[in-house]
Amino acid sequence: MVSDGVRFRLWAPRAGSVAVQFGDTVLPMRREVEGWFGLTTDRAGPGARYRYVVDGNAYPDPASRCQPEGVHGASEVVDPGAYLWTASEWRGRSWEEIVLYELHLGTFSETGDFAGAIRHLDHVRDLGATAVELMPIAEFPGTRGWGYDGTYLYAPSSRYGRPDDLKRLVEACHARGLAVFLDVVYNHFGPEGNYLPAIAPDFFTERHHTPWGAALDFDGPLSRPVRDFMIHNALYWLEEYGFDGLRLDAVHAIHDDSEPDILSELARAVRSQINDREIHLVLENDRNQARYLSRSAGRAGCFTAQWNDDLHHALHVLVTGEHVGFYADYAAEPARHLGRALAEGFAYQGEPSPFRGGRPRGEPSAALPATAFVSFLQNHDAATRHCMPALRSCCCRRKSRCCSWARNGVARDPSCSSAISSRVSQMRCARGDAGNSPNSRNSATRPPARTSPTRPWPRPSRSPSSTGPSRSGRRMRAGWHATACYWRSGNVRSFPGCAG
Repeated sequence: MVSDGVRFRLWAPRAGSVAVQFGDTVLPMRREVEGWFGLTTDRAGPGARYRYVVDGNAYPDPASRCQPEGVHGASEVVDPGAYLWTASEWRGRSWEEIVLYELHLGTFSETGDFAGAIRHLDHVRDLGATAVELMPIAEFPGTRGWGYDGTYLYAPSSRYGRPDDLKRLVEACHARGLAVFLDVVYNHFGPEGNYLPAIAPDFFTERHHTPWGAALDFDGPLSRPVRDFMIHNALYWLEEYGFDGLRLDAVHAIHDDSEPDILSELARAVRSQINDREIHLVLENDRNQARYLSRSAGRAGCFTAQWNDDLHHALHVLVTGEHVGFYADYAAEPARHLGRALAEGFAYQGEPSPFRGGRPRGEPSAALPATAFVSFLQNHDAATRHCMPALRSCCCRRKSRCCSWARNGVARDPSCSSAISSRVSQMRCARGDAGNSPNSRNSATRPPARTSPTRPWPRPSRSPSSTGPSRSGRRMRAGWHATACYWRSGNVRSFPGCAG
């Protein structure tokens, strides 16, 4: 929004022509420098629906603030200054006070949206949490999902409500003394509704590859707009929505050989532009790169902390004895790994990783304070690895295809079958003890479920379980067929299968 209307800009360096479309009206955009096209018009205002027309083809705005009709629908103009904030005195919470409650909006409340979450914030506060961490909310395809396949990184999912509904949720958290974090994904876009390859193929590069295909181009000759897209996104959530921190998902899948790399540049931009309140940046980083967690005068220079997978994995192996997949790295001496993680942060600080073919993993972290690490017993990844064997085969990491179980519900490899059977036998379904019976729905030897060309795994249950544990049993349980149950106040709620 500008004083004389709405300013539209699109980066399409290979396009011959670009226009903006409102219904039947198409307005040509002017070519600017470095692949940009721009137009300022008073023929649009808040609520207007629009698309960009690139060389004759119409697409939603990749930087849309709102996608009311989903990933394939028209974008909507949003006035970012229209919301009237009332909790302007909020200055955040110090990192030493943070106790995170990870929250999936779709399953947290009866209505599964921003407004519904507000009704249960007192419950979170009473548990002792001091901060809420929302799993990704960027617009994603379909009606249910984790959010890790988002395609419009600036648009809060229309499944959860309007942009102003999200601002009300943030404000309601602050009113209760709760800080609010957002899980953001900067390593890939979801496959459905991602029109960037058609609009700006230079957004991606074949020099690097990720589990999702071609990597985002953060270090090529045309990478400046790509880097700015992510940096501005981080600032957008922190400034426009008032979030207190971000969790950056799986940054080990971000490839960038430039200096400074995109992570460092993003963190420095946030630190330099927001200095009137507490802001926390947290990493998920399988590489254990301690360099990003360095301190200056006792304060984080770039990133505040990292989720400490080493601590979780070592403790898990110590308690369960599981040793497949990446747990093999901790199987020989789980107590030693746990002790080192508690004392020094990372258990792997450059030592060879058996799971990674003997490649060194990690950097020295003993000089870092304990506050540079988020210690946890459970998170969304851990919960689904152990509660959804049909989708998370225990012999493989997430999205791996070394075992056919993840594709059709049948473990054909003997080691896979044994490991899965062992895991399933340890689980208790929300319906009761049926999971221990070899002839039950929970059995790893169950005949393959019906599949479809577009859903090559068993379809998750859409209805809550009819029975469940007592009110005192408030813990995550799961059934055989990719349905985890969120237990709250005696009500079992269905959590759909993985989308991330």
